[in-house]
Amino acid sequence: MKVWVTILSLMIIAACGGEMEEQENNDTGSEQQGTESSRDAEVTSQIEEEEGVKEASIIVTEEQNMVIVDVQAEEGLNEEDATTLADSYAEDLKEKYAEYDIDIQIKQSGETIATVTK
Repeated sequence: MKVWVTILSLMIIAACGGEMEEQENNDTGSEQQGTESSRDAEVTSQIEEEEGVKEASIIVTEEQNMVIVDVQAEEGLNEEDATTLADSYAEDLKEKYAEYDIDIQIKQSGETIATVTK
């Protein structure tokens, strides 16, 4: 009887151990798959050279097919000029990343002064 209990216990442990290992492999795979993203340094530099711009950040997310642009504006940039700037770069980025959604936000002192989505 003890032999059967021991064999049954070993089988249960082996079965659970296999599931745990398989689950660990799946978890590792999902971490590796994560959100694929990159930065567009060329366009970032162009935006940062614009008058009224402090800094810019562009993230290209391949998983979501989005280009996200955040621009920090200097105090002197008005909403009309910010919208014109955002429109201009949205068009340029849409040509470069035709299959992607483009989202541009320009902020000044923490408040959004222009938003363009294409």
